[in-house]
Amino acid sequence: MPLTPEALLSVFKSIDLDDSGTIELRELEAFCAPCLLGDGARQSSAQQSRITELFAQVDTDGSGVISFDEFCEARGHPASLLLTRTYRLADT
Repeated sequence: MPLTPEALLSVFKSIDLDDSGTIELRELEAFCAPCLLGDGARQSSAQQSRITELFAQVDTDGSGVISFDEFCEARGHPASLLLTRTYRLADT
C-alpha cells in the first residue's frame, strides 16, 4: 500500500529529530538502529555501511542532508522501501 503525502511527512518528521526540516546521517542512524539492532546492541560496520549507503542514495544533490523533496522523490526506490518498512516496524 503506497504511503500518502501525509504519511510520508509523518515518517520524515519522525526521523528529523532536531526539527530542522532535513535529515542528517546521524538522525537516520538513530532512527534505523532500534529496528535493525534491538535495544542495547551495537551497530556493526556492515550495518553502518548500509545506513550510509542508504543515506547517499536518497541525498541525490550531495548536500549532506536529505530534504523532504528528496525523501519524497525516493518513493519506490529500494532506499525508501527500507525507510518505510523501518518506520512501520517502529510504529508497531
